[in-house]
Amino acid sequence: GKLLGKYFSDQFATPCAEFVLENWKKFNLYFSPFYEKKTLNSPRFELSPRVNKKNIPNMFFSFAFNSDNSGYIDKLKILLKKKHSKTKLFKFFFKNCNKIIYDCYNYFISRFIYKRAWFYKSSKMLLIVWVEQLPDIRNNLSISKDKLNFNNTKLIIDWLLRKKDYNFVKPISDIFIKNWNNSKYREIAYLRKLKHSFETVYHPTGMIRIGSSSKNSIVNKNLRLWSIKNCYVCSTSVFPTPGISNTGLTLLALSLRLSNHLKNINKN
Repeated sequence: GKLLGKYFSDQFATPCAEFVLENWKKFNLYFSPFYEKKTLNSPRFELSPRVNKKNIPNMFFSFAFNSDNSGYIDKLKILLKKKHSKTKLFKFFFKNCNKIIYDCYNYFISRFIYKRAWFYKSSKMLLIVWVEQLPDIRNNLSISKDKLNFNNTKLIIDWLLRKKDYNFVKPISDIFIKNWNNSKYREIAYLRKLKHSFETVYHPTGMIRIGSSSKNSIVNKNLRLWSIKNCYVCSTSVFPTPGISNTGLTLLALSLRLSNHLKNINKN
């Protein structure tokens, strides 16, 4: 009971550097998202397992591509969405015919030959660091004590990013940037530091933690409430920590595990 609603947590991210491209084609080929069995995957750099993990949140670095609709395929799409007259569309097409064909050619080569997403030369390339928020009992959810009817009950969210959450972001980002700029990749792109601007990435977890006893958790290993028989919880609220990536697949795995558990109970 005392832990119910506690340890509300999330993941957060911040841009830490911008790529100044020296060789756009190689950067696009090496680091743009790639297709594997029709699924788009993005390359990322993770902390080595050999790093001392004591009180250090999990982190990884990824690339963000922002085209700002600067390509001619995007511009044509915008005109089509706004339903401009056919005359205006034809004028745009004939005026920029060569550029549209060039963009289409590059898109086709990247997508079907190299199996990669393709971005324009004018795209802004950012290095993003993604961080796991460390569990903190002060982050919690509660119900307002105001005497309102049930339909108007207010949910109070008491949640903050605390110093211990992002304390390691700057030094680890600095190490990554320094090593990148001293590596062979410096010939492809140079990393220029940016001021951090931390934002949540909307994967909330916690509040009904899974654990080994009623003293340290709300549900047991089978997701059953310690205090109520035949009542199970299957959501990201049971996570003791938000982890460092999308929570959907982990929740799906827990759902399958719980369904098998309930099936076995019914058999017995």
